[in-house]
Amino acid sequence: MYYIFLIFRLGAFLFYRILKVGKDSRFDRMRNNPTRLLITWMIQGIWVLITLLPTLYLNQKQVDKPLTKTDYVGWILWLFGFIFETIADKQKMSFKNNLNNKNAFIETGLWKYSRHPNYFGEMCAWFGLYISSSHMLVGYERFFGVLSPIFVTLLISFLSGIPILERQAMKLFA
Repeated sequence: MYYIFLIFRLGAFLFYRILKVGKDSRFDRMRNNPTRLLITWMIQGIWVLITLLPTLYLNQKQVDKPLTKTDYVGWILWLFGFIFETIADKQKMSFKNNLNNKNAFIETGLWKYSRHPNYFGEMCAWFGLYISSSHMLVGYERFFGVLSPIFVTLLISFLSGIPILERQAMKLFA
């Protein structure tokens, strides 16, 4: 159920943004290079597999254990992250839709406290999902399961999210 909320929220947000802007600039360099586009989509497939590991491990188990405090802590962290990311995305979208803010740097709402509050929310959500499943994971499952939130954090921090936005901000605001 968590994943349905995440997929719907992110999918709806990206779809709306593409309708509003007309394109997704992250794919500009790849659009005319089939090899680069294939590699990008393959990496996204690997990303989906790694982020789903805790759930894949849980779904293969044939046991029905009672809920624990760990479940509730994980769910609360997931909900916090989901709401935080949603609010941050909504604030940024509203900011960008205001013509007075063209080429301005957002410093209001959650963005007053962080340059990337939406990514913080996403990281919290993925760690929450792992935490809620962690008491059911044993041995190698626990090791590979924790790769999910770590992978998302590393990907956002060093490859796909923050570095791209920081380069764009340096061009625009430097």
